[in-house]
Amino acid sequence: MLGPIFNEAIHEWEPHLEKLTDFWEGNLFFFVKTQYHGDPKIAHNELDEKSDNSLTMNHFGHWINLWLETIDEHFEGETADRAKMIARKMASFLFLKIVENRSK
Repeated sequence: MLGPIFNEAIHEWEPHLEKLTDFWEGNLFFFVKTQYHGDPKIAHNELDEKSDNSLTMNHFGHWINLWLETIDEHFEGETADRAKMIARKMASFLFLKIVENRSK
């Protein structure tokens, strides 16, 4: 469900994964080896536009399910709980911003 959308938009996965790592390290551990630069809202709005406004809450729900499964499989405790809470809030926020961007 997510692969075709992201594979079309991301041509160099290694730098993208490094950016994601920096983002999550900053949000979960409050430090990063490399400071995250970017705006997830803008990035996801651009992704939605490139995919003909086809992103739905189902895409975000699928991502959340994968995220939760991965966290639960590998981690437990306060930081794991925070990772799940932040991801849920972020998915809702980003989808709302996508819908808002479409109405402009």
